[in-house]
Amino acid sequence: MTQRAPFPLRRPGEKWPGTNTRGGKLDDGTGVLTDNSKNCMINQSDLLEKRKGFTRGLDEAFAGPVCGLFKYTDECGVEHLLVADETGIFIRQPFAVPVFENSDAYPFDSFQTADVNVNTWLNTLSYRQLNGQLQVVLGDNPDPLVWFKEATSSSYQVRIEFQFDEDSVQEQEVSVVIKAADATATAARIKADLIRAADSSTLTLVVSFTDANLNTSTLLSANAGTDATGFLTLSYNKETRVISIFYPEASISQGFAPLSVTQDVDLGQYSAIQVVGSTSQTGIKVVDGGPI
Repeated sequence: MTQRAPFPLRRPGEKWPGTNTRGGKLDDGTGVLTDNSKNCMINQSDLLEKRKGFTRGLDEAFAGPVCGLFKYTDECGVEHLLVADETGIFIRQPFAVPVFENSDAYPFDSFQTADVNVNTWLNTLSYRQLNGQLQVVLGDNPDPLVWFKEATSSSYQVRIEFQFDEDSVQEQEVSVVIKAADATATAARIKADLIRAADSSTLTLVVSFTDANLNTSTLLSANAGTDATGFLTLSYNKETRVISIFYPEASISQGFAPLSVTQDVDLGQYSAIQVVGSTSQTGIKVVDGGPI
């Protein structure tokens, strides 16, 4: 059996030098540390923060600055990551970038806390969170509640789960906005409105496109049944420039004629939702978004 013996790479009390981890190495090419092991090159401008893939792969904090990252394969063909910080050398295996379940570039919220999260939403003044849903408290036509970050994919969708107050005699409305040109979500945009009339339980689904000159074109205005709760999904495919709507409660699943190149250029990457009707029941239970 091969016998291993530790070999110090620095004198006691010495700090680790910064190494060029793209071209530098600590071994002679055999994968075994020897008396001739050295840092081939020192490159102070070679910062770890420039290599996000490596740093995301580390699921722990090391002592002080990380001075070197080196990958090697053992005699069994297993890859390891060798990490050097100011206190010593650590070996980690396997080396893998973690999988992220949600991206904060798209809206996601179940509205369970006492207040609207001001770190992830803009225009929160008119809204509250009550009974596990987003509700409006001020104004007949409040500003949209805008997600704080632009979508990172030019093709994406936003879905909401909504609830209407069946006993209310005022008009109620829930809306989804995608591809808005700015953080107000009132200029160029794609919007879907689900409207419950004040004098009946009839719902109307309206899908519209607004260009940079604030000219609005209605793509769809259809009877959407009478369900007080349900799901509504609005999406846009950048490659085909097609807007799509999916409303299963009324079996509405439709893509519209492609936008022109000029119309597509007007759009941005902001997402928003909106509630009209200040009752204790009307609101959005869940919002969720992601690339398509």
